[in-house]
Amino acid sequence: MSDKDELRSFLDAGGPLVVVYHWDADGICAAALVGHETDVDLFVPCGNQLDDEVAEEVLEANPDRVLVVDVGGLQPGAMAYLACSADVLVVDHHQRDAPPDGIAFIQRKEPVSLAVHRLLGGPAWIACAGTRGDKGEDYCRRAFPRGDLRLARSIMGMLNSGKNLKGRDGARVALDALRSASSPREMAEGRTPGARTLKGYDRTIEQETRRLISDVKKNGDKHEDQRLMFYDIHSDLNLSSRVSSILRWRMKGWIILVYNTSLEPVPLSARTTRKDINLVELLTEAGFSSCGGHPDAVGGITSTEELDVVTKRLTELLTK
Repeated sequence: MSDKDELRSFLDAGGPLVVVYHWDADGICAAALVGHETDVDLFVPCGNQLDDEVAEEVLEANPDRVLVVDVGGLQPGAMAYLACSADVLVVDHHQRDAPPDGIAFIQRKEPVSLAVHRLLGGPAWIACAGTRGDKGEDYCRRAFPRGDLRLARSIMGMLNSGKNLKGRDGARVALDALRSASSPREMAEGRTPGARTLKGYDRTIEQETRRLISDVKKNGDKHEDQRLMFYDIHSDLNLSSRVSSILRWRMKGWIILVYNTSLEPVPLSARTTRKDINLVELLTEAGFSSCGGHPDAVGGITSTEELDVVTKRLTELLTK
């Protein structure tokens, strides 16, 4: 069965449907596209790990079907918990050794919002914004040669500001705002109440991001021989991923680890432009237990104790 037929068959099966989506722009756009093409009873945002807390919220809705989109970290116990009560299908593109046992899985290479658009349809501008958020401007231009990349970039930033400022609750606001917008311009210009809220979030995030990018010049821990940098952002906001994504392009050829020990658990984000490095494999070997993502982009949560082990071990591995 083709990916398209498998996804359509799952959505057409009937019964209450819950969609679990990653809280970034790609996941939010993927969820919005699913909701555009079929009836969804509940949307549940998820951070980097689908854990017991998320599973319990899903099962409170008594679903017959659970669709998981763009979630890299699938905790086996939580997934088994879901599978005991509902049919589960995962659509994802993150690197993994094997899908969880007993879970139907559609593994894709492109951003999940782009995959859902190709498999189901829906507004191209939504998929364009998600793709821009996941793979950047050049990839987005190739995927959507007629897309308005300026609007896509603005929408992507607004969607990410939800989780950066308000966590899972912010991701709910972002999805609701996206689904209520009738056009990319209406969304990007903040013409709806939800979009206006996100514009306010985005301004707050932008101010803090500028401060952190300036601060890294003084407080970034650079290891010149290894082309490796650690940076603890010490912020009240969850901006590790945003800052590491910016630094990746400002420090080409380096491996960037950004984390925030002001929060617990500690969010960690790693980025690189190096093609000879697979960050998933490297950080897993260094002891990062919740590692998930792509060869050039990894995220997850850790503890201060594990973080000490990871940074020391990573330095050793890159010294060889």
